[in-house]
Amino acid sequence: MIGTVAEFPTRRKAMQVLSQKLRAINRGDARPQSVRTFEDFVKDDWMPVILPTLKYATQKHYRYMLDVHLIPAFGKSQLRDLTRENLQGFLSRKLSGGLSWETVHHFKCGLSKILGAAEEWGRVTENVAQKTKLPRRQYGPERVVLTPVQVQKLADALREPVRSFALLLVLTG
Repeated sequence: MIGTVAEFPTRRKAMQVLSQKLRAINRGDARPQSVRTFEDFVKDDWMPVILPTLKYATQKHYRYMLDVHLIPAFGKSQLRDLTRENLQGFLSRKLSGGLSWETVHHFKCGLSKILGAAEEWGRVTENVAQKTKLPRRQYGPERVVLTPVQVQKLADALREPVRSFALLLVLTG
């Protein structure tokens, strides 16, 4: 299937697209794409080969990210059906859902690493995660820091041992 009638209102346009798709096949560049699901690929192919090469803390982070966010979102989807729009929508929903920019960036990097391996191993023709974009990172409000005069007033108002704890916290950040 090359598309819907709405996408190709004329026979000529449909024939142009078909010709482009056939050109890759006729040149011998086309490779069949896997019908495996994202979850099957991750659990059966990617995790046994790639995950053990990562540091222990990174492995834990990937397992959490996969189990809690990525597999629930994409697990039943076939690898070849994942699109930039799917991934972009997922990342946008996570950002608007209150997750930090850095956390969502980790999701993007994880998806890119997984789909990069799928591309390298011939399961998909391209890594669509590389085409996703995150908005510029927004930094929170500037932190309020006590002035030396305010620290002195605070220390004068407190009694021991609380004064020592407060000074230790102020002086060590």
